[in-house]
Amino acid sequence: CQKFQNSNPKQPLVNHPIPNRPWQNLSIDFCEFKGKNYIVLVDAYSNWIEVKPTKTKSIDDVIIFLSDTFTRFGIPDIVFSDNNPFNSHQYKTFADSFNFSIRYSSPHFHQSNGLAEKAVNIVKNILKKSNNIKDLPFLMMEYNNTPLPMLDYSPSQLLLNRVMKTKIPISDEILKPNFIDHDSIQKQLQFKQDKQKIYFDRNSKTLIKLNKGENIMIQMGNYWKKRKVKDIVNERSYIVQDEFGKTYHRNRKFLNTTSLEYVPKYDTFLDDDQLLSNDPHTPEQLLQPENKNDSDLHYLNESDLPSLTNLFDDGNEDQQTPNSKVNINSNLPVQSNTNNSRPVREKSAPSYLKDYYLGNA
Repeated sequence: CQKFQNSNPKQPLVNHPIPNRPWQNLSIDFCEFKGKNYIVLVDAYSNWIEVKPTKTKSIDDVIIFLSDTFTRFGIPDIVFSDNNPFNSHQYKTFADSFNFSIRYSSPHFHQSNGLAEKAVNIVKNILKKSNNIKDLPFLMMEYNNTPLPMLDYSPSQLLLNRVMKTKIPISDEILKPNFIDHDSIQKQLQFKQDKQKIYFDRNSKTLIKLNKGENIMIQMGNYWKKRKVKDIVNERSYIVQDEFGKTYHRNRKFLNTTSLEYVPKYDTFLDDDQLLSNDPHTPEQLLQPENKNDSDLHYLNESDLPSLTNLFDDGNEDQQTPNSKVNINSNLPVQSNTNNSRPVREKSAPSYLKDYYLGNA
């Protein structure tokens, strides 16, 4: 049964292009550790990480954090993130005002924003080794001052062209700015990406591309449900639609082809922003009749019933029986009696109380 089929195997790795310069592409995400929230921002070129504790995951705190960070390091070209809460109108307006592009990862597919996920794990490991949250800024400074694996430079050298002075004693000669050969850095980063792809693709499988309007199955938890491809974002990302018109953004990993026919419930579909909830319930406005003018409907009164019974009367009233009454079609819009009550259970006192006076009970 296609409803209980196994999950799709992993697809070949598709890496993001190596940036041409530091602070060009950033990734942002939230980190939760011991009941506290942190905003984590990482540079794709230098791996420089910025962290800030936050009480809530509201977009207002994110905008304040990014505004402060951009004033110190500059404005990037692209910021990668998950959907919620970064898909809000307020965040899009902020991006337009600062002139940077927004890229979203597919829902339930955090691998597409893997750089931010890696930075979150680094921050969690640092927090585990810290006894006081007040030491977090100094610990992050030490991380950004530590050379990266497979590279001879630290994030501070790649971003600031110098080694930062920390609490650890260091020579003044090392603190002097040095020239960084960014062409060589790009080659090393590309070699690192290619090596990761070789190991990742060993057990991967390429899934066929889906076409617009094709009937598909979507994985929702442990089950698969029938859907239809509404739009194509890219070769790995699709917009699918259910029978009620609600749309979902999913990665190809959660979609499968099917021969089952997709049957929509309604001809007119609503967009995501027109639905009142995330659950695919039937919109109330689609349940209303097409003709909303009550004057076009004729409601039967009791005075109309004799004229209807006369149509079936054979002229002999004495031969009429109770079974000869007219059975009115229940599909007609007849006025309903709103005074009908639910059946009442008959109550009787127990037999051992028969010798007692109970009043009206």
